[in-house]
Amino acid sequence: MTSPHDEVLQTVRTGSSGSCAYDASKDTAEESVMEDTVPILHVADARASIDWYARLGFEVEWEHVFEPGMPLYVSLRRGSARLHLSEHSGDGGRASHVYLYVQDVDSIDRAGVVPEDRPWGMREAVLTDPDGHVVRVGSPLRDGEAEAAV
Repeated sequence: MTSPHDEVLQTVRTGSSGSCAYDASKDTAEESVMEDTVPILHVADARASIDWYARLGFEVEWEHVFEPGMPLYVSLRRGSARLHLSEHSGDGGRASHVYLYVQDVDSIDRAGVVPEDRPWGMREAVLTDPDGHVVRVGSPLRDGEAEAAV
């Protein structure tokens, strides 16, 4: 017997195509199948969080609800970056930290937060989503800018 959570994980593993993203035949030292990680953030209101992350350029990849009235589980994508948002009580932590690498941190909607040049060679803005998750958004400093930040 599978649990509702098992069904969500199966959806996550297979995506909309229905075929498994993991291929054990490719799991060798020379050719690892680990290509990506996807943080799961617990959210109180997935619709509000979808709107908030849309400001950062994320789009809904897919949504899953077992039946009407049940918690929503959402996959968001921005280029190759993905985030999962879950209203399920057992998913994710209450205050996670996520770092998003972008081409130009100054080009995204930061809700008035001014990015700062950091001595480690990044220009970063530190944001907080509606559920208290800290979202650091950064882009590499260009030549010359990195020396000035030190």
